[in-house]
Amino acid sequence: MNGIGCLCYNYPCAEYRLLAVQDKKAIARVGFALQQAPGQLLAVLAQSAVPDSYEIRVGDWRGTVADLVASEKLSCASGIDLSQKLIGLADYLPDDATWKNSAGEAWSLERIVREELTRSPATYGPEVTRHLMGLTFAVERRCRRGHPCDGQYSRAKKFLAEYEEYALSLQNSDGTWHPDFFAAKGTSRDTSGVLRATGQILEWLVTLVPADRLQDPQIARSVSLLTTLSKTLFTPQLHRHVDAGNRLRDARGPALRTYDRRLFKPADSDKPGSPAAETAAKGRLPK
Repeated sequence: MNGIGCLCYNYPCAEYRLLAVQDKKAIARVGFALQQAPGQLLAVLAQSAVPDSYEIRVGDWRGTVADLVASEKLSCASGIDLSQKLIGLADYLPDDATWKNSAGEAWSLERIVREELTRSPATYGPEVTRHLMGLTFAVERRCRRGHPCDGQYSRAKKFLAEYEEYALSLQNSDGTWHPDFFAAKGTSRDTSGVLRATGQILEWLVTLVPADRLQDPQIARSVSLLTTLSKTLFTPQLHRHVDAGNRLRDARGPALRTYDRRLFKPADSDKPGSPAAETAAKGRLPK
């Protein structure tokens, strides 16, 4: 069984189970060893191109990803981190979808975008990159579906462009970013912190920028650095250091995979039945 199957079948990880049933609905819990933010599991499923018909099991309860989508819609609320919900709901719902949360308030994807633009997450940690990724994913989905990027989406696009310029202004000459993400500029002896910040900021940038800018010097410099460091620093000794190992995986994993996927065309992408061709037929980016 793969990782997605383990998550959706609620297998334990270090004795923690991510899913629970509440009021006969499947919910993904937030907390230590669970989700960092509401909607993170749904975001993972969306970014992995998991269909909404995929089965979910929680004890004797049986359902699908569509049931998880419904639960995430009900738990939308003002003032909380909605970035991960935005990724998942923007993927699984049509652009004009409207619904009511558990309190009877009217919601839509555009309202979530507005809520995220109003929110100001701390700039010294990974919460800010989750914030940026949520908005980026929503704008990308809107444009990909051929809808006008107006209203809150226009605001989000301008906000992201300004943040991109700011992020590149904070980049060090070697392609790294400070461990405090967007709150500081300069080098640091905290190698694992540098890797975490660089990996997460780069992942956002290579998701945001158009394909013809993926080889810009500043982006290519960071990719080259992470590729080199991943080969030289990923040792058994570092891997045993939980914090450093996790941060290195943060750096070398999603950022480099996203860059590779967007820049290099898979050799079998045009063959009928290939994963890339099937994903393209669904109108989703391959993950």
